[in-house]
Amino acid sequence: MNIREFDEKYYFHDSLIDKISYDENKRELTFVFDFCFWAQQGYKKEEKENGMLKVVFNGVESYDGPVGNDMSNWWSVLDGDIKDGKYHFFIEDVRKDVIDSEYFDIYIDAENVEVEDLR
Repeated sequence: MNIREFDEKYYFHDSLIDKISYDENKRELTFVFDFCFWAQQGYKKEEKENGMLKVVFNGVESYDGPVGNDMSNWWSVLDGDIKDGKYHFFIEDVRKDVIDSEYFDIYIDAENVEVEDLR
């Protein structure tokens, strides 16, 4: 799907980032989220409220953000939207050892997005 379709379909507020990996040669950026399925349109009470969601941005022009595993203890998505043609995540760093939360942005310029439900 394209970035606009992705933005219209998924709502990321309160989802946690578990892992980010970037393959510069393949131009592929992968996020794994502990995703809030309960916050999505069409959610049904009998479904699982949270679960893992894999999001792969393909055709990435460049990425200079963080990468790594086990980020779920401290990175919460406050917002996901499109800014200047790029997908934008607004992140709160909520580590226990940080007295005041810190905030930062991740911008992704990609051709398309693939999403896989890992529940």
